[in-house]
Amino acid sequence: MRHYSLKFKLLTGLFAVILSSILFVSLSSDTFRTEDPAYYKPYLDYLNEVYLVMDRDYYLPVTRYSYDRFIKEFKYSILSQLKSSDRFEPLIAWRGSNLLVQGLRNPEDSFTNFIPPPIAEKYSEEIYGYQTDLGINGNLTSTGFLIDTVEKKSDAFRKGIHGGLIILEINGRDVQKLTKKELEDLFHPPIGTIVDFKIYFPVENKVLDYSVTCEEYFKETVFNIPTGITGIYCLKIDKFNKETAKDLNRHIAEFLKNGDIKFLILDVRGNPGGPPLAVREIAGTFLGPGYKLAYYLRKAAAVAGLISPESDILYKGPLILLIDGKSGSASELLAGILKKYKRAVIVGKRPTAGMAFLKGTHKFEDGSMLAMITGMSHLYDGEKLGPDGVMPNIIIPSDVDDQLDFVLKKLTRE
Repeated sequence: MRHYSLKFKLLTGLFAVILSSILFVSLSSDTFRTEDPAYYKPYLDYLNEVYLVMDRDYYLPVTRYSYDRFIKEFKYSILSQLKSSDRFEPLIAWRGSNLLVQGLRNPEDSFTNFIPPPIAEKYSEEIYGYQTDLGINGNLTSTGFLIDTVEKKSDAFRKGIHGGLIILEINGRDVQKLTKKELEDLFHPPIGTIVDFKIYFPVENKVLDYSVTCEEYFKETVFNIPTGITGIYCLKIDKFNKETAKDLNRHIAEFLKNGDIKFLILDVRGNPGGPPLAVREIAGTFLGPGYKLAYYLRKAAAVAGLISPESDILYKGPLILLIDGKSGSASELLAGILKKYKRAVIVGKRPTAGMAFLKGTHKFEDGSMLAMITGMSHLYDGEKLGPDGVMPNIIIPSDVDDQLDFVLKKLTRE
């Protein structure tokens, strides 16, 4: 992956220099051949497929004129440098596709991009919030590989591996003799791979053998932030994924076991978002089933609406949503819904990011991917979630450093 990534970056600079140098040059019609050589075809077919997907699914119109102009520049500056004996080079097609997408997208849209196969899988993990690894994190020390944390939904966690333990051997090899790259590969093997560990338990002073399977799982994204105040709880949501609502409900159920919840604070500061269905599930926790939430307008597609489902937990108590200027996508969709229904008090220094779009991906046969904005977001009553974002009900003064502490002091005084 790193090899391809480096080549891809090098081509980025090469293409940018070549294409930008002719952007403002008036090319005469006799500059181009009347008929393209046969070895142009696979590149032109590739670019045309990317254009057709974007023309069909991108949330704004893309013009054929812009596409045709790019193709002329691409043939003149890149394809004309090739020889008929040259084999098809995927890197050229990938880089050309990326530049094409950047040229067709809205200038304010930084999300929409063409992703080549070597990094498409990792990009998918970041978008959808899942991981494919052993779930073990830590650092190599003089005594072995010291485990810092283990992902709660990984096979390693289920088998009892936890932070503070020391890995001595991996697949029979001494960890002290492994390079950083070898360790990284062993902790991130192909899905389904079984990795054997010899692990030292310092407290018990014993060594045990474990076999851990590499699985696809969703990361834990909801974390309890102790407030030190009885009855007031805070949950930090770093990002939304398919399991976020379940994680949220599990925490709320634990809080309820301790007694009544006087206030529940959801902190989505810095949360870039995630799938809208996660917001739909969370809305069921705070509103109950059957509430109209939002809908998306997509090009040449039926309106896609969201309605809150029934939830295992129904929390009806006081709710505060803490936001900032980096609360984007699904975060501001949640803020907009809860504010519209007056179900939560939205608190923050500034509005949300203003990027509550519907986003999606299209995968091509070679493993490459087109990630793009596919729809505009509207609340159930038609209000558009636009670039201004969601305004807080209560604005925190700009000179406040600890925003959570500010909220907690407000609550305890009241």
